[in-house]
Amino acid sequence: MFEVPKPIKKVFDTFPLYTYDPIPNTTPSNFQSIESNKFYFTSSNDQAKDNACFTLGVHNIYLVNTGNGEKKIPSDPISLGHALILCHKNDLKLPSSGDNIGPKSKHSIMKLSYHASPDNQLPILIEDDLKSQTRKIRSALSMNQSVKVNNNFSENALARIINELVDTELADLWILCLLSDLPSSNPLVFNKLFKLDEEITKSTFTNKITIMSILNEIPRWGSFQIRYSYLFDHSRTKSFINMPLRLLSEDILEVFANTNNESIRKAYNDKLKEFEINLELLIDYIKESDSNEQKKIIELKLVGFIIIMDSLLNTKLHEVLSKEKFSSFVKLCYEIIGKY
Repeated sequence: MFEVPKPIKKVFDTFPLYTYDPIPNTTPSNFQSIESNKFYFTSSNDQAKDNACFTLGVHNIYLVNTGNGEKKIPSDPISLGHALILCHKNDLKLPSSGDNIGPKSKHSIMKLSYHASPDNQLPILIEDDLKSQTRKIRSALSMNQSVKVNNNFSENALARIINELVDTELADLWILCLLSDLPSSNPLVFNKLFKLDEEITKSTFTNKITIMSILNEIPRWGSFQIRYSYLFDHSRTKSFINMPLRLLSEDILEVFANTNNESIRKAYNDKLKEFEINLELLIDYIKESDSNEQKKIIELKLVGFIIIMDSLLNTKLHEVLSKEKFSSFVKLCYEIIGKY
């Protein structure tokens, strides 16, 4: 008969095997943490029988004042555009504060780290089927494709071209603003735009490293670095990343702004000139008398860009929007977002 060797038996007598209960997927503290980062859309429709719900994952949430009270909106223009489209398509209202809070829906906006996305890009759309207990996660690219297909942009050549203008040119301008304008002009805004854990921000060093990680990731969004590879001095970027002592002794955003090559700043200035021209064309297009679903989608995307860009004070982008010729349209954007 087989016997357990005495040395092994002695070990297991000292540390006996024990089968622990399975760890649940959610715990009260975990659920509370998740809910603290969620902000629910409101709806007047009864959704009790609706088995589907979605969560829009975004970088951060902040308050914006409108004629219809304070609204809680995503902190980047692309996410805000998608939030407005979801409201429009599903008869929802943006999360609100104060006396304007309506009946809470099943659908929500959630603050996430970009690491939560499979491709490190936000927004993402998390779609849950409550009946089958299945989940599908749509990337930012997949969301854009769905918007195009579901709204028949292929059938309207002009709308398709203008939609591509918004999705590419304005998105590229946003990335250039993050890389070139904000680090030197408005560094504190990074805490507003991106979700940074409190434990990280308590330490100056970990806060700097986290922001540096975000700045290094931004050029990859929307394949920007691939499409504009000539803007990046890879040897300079590499040498900057390997300078921990410099991170400790200097303001990381100032270092980034000074290290960043001149070609990015030049590209940003060129895009600003194009933006001023393109914005006039976009406003004329939206104000045309004919109305269709494609135009509405473009309008909501543009409103998302204008609202976020208008909030970035002390930037060149804000200077463009502050011009008198755009004042009425900026005001209109706040009126539109107030309706949601």
